[in-house]
Amino acid sequence: MWEDPWIPRSISRWPLTNKGHHIIEKVSELLDPINGGWDEGLVRQTFDPEDAEEILQIPVREEEEDLVAWHFDRRDGGHCFFKCKHVKQIWRSLQWEELRQKLASYINPRLALLENFKLEDKVCSKICILLWLWWAERNKVHLGGNIRGLKEILSSIEFHSKEFQDEWFLDKKAQVITSKGCWTPPPENFLKINTDDGELQAAGAGHLNNVFEAFQAEALAIIEAIYRANDMGCNRVIFETDAQALKQSLISDAYDNSKFGVLFKEAKTLLRLSFVDLRVQGCNRNYNSVAHALASFGAGLESSSQMHWLHDFPDFVTVKAVGDMPHR
Repeated sequence: MWEDPWIPRSISRWPLTNKGHHIIEKVSELLDPINGGWDEGLVRQTFDPEDAEEILQIPVREEEEDLVAWHFDRRDGGHCFFKCKHVKQIWRSLQWEELRQKLASYINPRLALLENFKLEDKVCSKICILLWLWWAERNKVHLGGNIRGLKEILSSIEFHSKEFQDEWFLDKKAQVITSKGCWTPPPENFLKINTDDGELQAAGAGHLNNVFEAFQAEALAIIEAIYRANDMGCNRVIFETDAQALKQSLISDAYDNSKFGVLFKEAKTLLRLSFVDLRVQGCNRNYNSVAHALASFGAGLESSSQMHWLHDFPDFVTVKAVGDMPHR
């Protein structure tokens, strides 16, 4: 516990707390033997406040097995995408050497991506395709294959860029045509969280403690929604979200080994065991305003508190619900 870099954060992942005379040696000793979660009192007693807050944000489940996690080293994603001698040739052939150097200067990959998103659409999409294709090339090498020649890679970038631009244009055109869309009711005998047949059936909001980021909050919200649907006796349910990453985490194993993987695996297990018929689908953010209003309301509640409504919904919920529904 004191010698391994196990706390997920951008700075040093080793504990910043001085070990001192603490006798605890393993992370497992910090878990509550009754509920399997963190023993919050023991964590705060053992670590300085900064370490304690970071540790308590890590989701844990005692039934999950440990796995080997990759750790940061010098040859990270920045090296792979911007500094490797092979990828440098691609950037230079596209006349983007100055841009490559600028993106490579960012220590945080999120900042590099945000800088990329500020560029003109065609350039931004072409860079994303370059990164995607180069990642595939490197994976092929790890599996014993060979990197394609420079001309072949450049040709592939051009092909996929044109294909993407054509699809982007058609999608934009379709968005203009369908801009007057709305939330759609579920089929008969289904419950769409949190609506059914165009009428609000239930709503809930809460303030979560020890949450690392939005993705974790979304996973916890889904788990809570599953329990509420069970309480209502629902067995045919549609879960609808405007977060595509959350949708993928529930219909595939793409995020099972992420730092919030234990939550996604728990949610998928509950989904399998709880419902006769289940669907997980995406929706337009513009037509999901009830969920966003409830999230904002929950953030203002006292720590760890929750509110649920089965009828007599607050005005801010009914107003948003009417706006989301199809006009008859």
